[in-house]
Amino acid sequence: MNKRRWLLHIFERAHEPSPQAEARLDRAILESIPDGRVSRSLLSALDAPSHLQEQRLVANLTAIPEAAPRRSGLVLGMPASRVALFGSAALGLTLALGHALWDQPEPLATTLEVQEQPADLAPFPGVHLAYNSGYGELGGTTRSPSIQWIAGKLEVEVEPDRGIQLAVLTEEATVRVIGTRFTVEREDAQTVVGVERGKVEVTCSDGERVQLTAGQRHQCASLSPSKLALRALRLRERGADPAEVLAVVERGLERAQQGDAAWSRLSVLSMQAAVDLDQRDRALAQALSYLDAGHARLRDEVLRLAIDLSEQPCSLALAHQDRLQGELATPADLVTLSDCLQASDPDQARSVLERALGAPGLAVQERAAVQGRLSLLQ
Repeated sequence: MNKRRWLLHIFERAHEPSPQAEARLDRAILESIPDGRVSRSLLSALDAPSHLQEQRLVANLTAIPEAAPRRSGLVLGMPASRVALFGSAALGLTLALGHALWDQPEPLATTLEVQEQPADLAPFPGVHLAYNSGYGELGGTTRSPSIQWIAGKLEVEVEPDRGIQLAVLTEEATVRVIGTRFTVEREDAQTVVGVERGKVEVTCSDGERVQLTAGQRHQCASLSPSKLALRALRLRERGADPAEVLAVVERGLERAQQGDAAWSRLSVLSMQAAVDLDQRDRALAQALSYLDAGHARLRDEVLRLAIDLSEQPCSLALAHQDRLQGELATPADLVTLSDCLQASDPDQARSVLERALGAPGLAVQERAAVQGRLSLLQ
């Protein structure tokens, strides 16, 4: 039974509408958003059935043959303003009395869309999901639902003794549960699972398996060097503890291939974390080793860092002046090189400053500073 016919079936059993009313509902469903996100709103708009109609509904639902294919037609991800979880008498009655619709495991396939406001959605009796600014995919069956959670925070409650075996999967972890309340939060290539009630089993992508009970939390990190580099970068941007950033970086470097893009970015992040930890000598040694090895990726960024950390910046600048005045040179690179060239080659120092002065996008204050240096060399 497809979604449209299922809605008509529920309407008919609860209200026994006239052919005209049934036709109106049919048209409304056909005119709804293609993915059916208003189906639940349509049901919630129905008048509450009378006591006799409730009895009729129960009788009709229990009379449905067990082998008949049935689908719920309820789609997750509608805007919170259109969700009426238990506010609709018709929908509440359907969920409360319509267990016969769920006796047979039915395939599930729907998108959990980003919400502007928290939305508590119940795709079937016994499971409640709440999420805000997160998204994923719901699949599996009504007995064994599976949520592929992509980003954001997901709150899950599974009522015990329902026989429902739910799994939440992220890139870093798999969470399995029978009856509990827990959260899954995925951000920056890391999954954090927290249990409020009951017990869950968490299996991380590296094979680590733990069981969590109420009040416990566990985190699973990505095994991908590029994802770990992204996580370290985001942590640093948010002002996280440099030691935490460095720990993520070192996990990535253990798995990265030397010289590739992820390894290069992780190497730079390692140098920056060392600076943040006031380990400047360590950072400088890493930068010089990177330059001496001839790695091409992020070479300019590493050179700038090394010059900034060195007690003899001009020796480095002059040794790498081709890089400092290459196509990717910034006005700051050119000013640094010019300062180092003044004593040995003032003409070239002026030429380099003139190029810096003509750089597009130079701020007013920066332009004034470059012009001042150039005037002193005239």
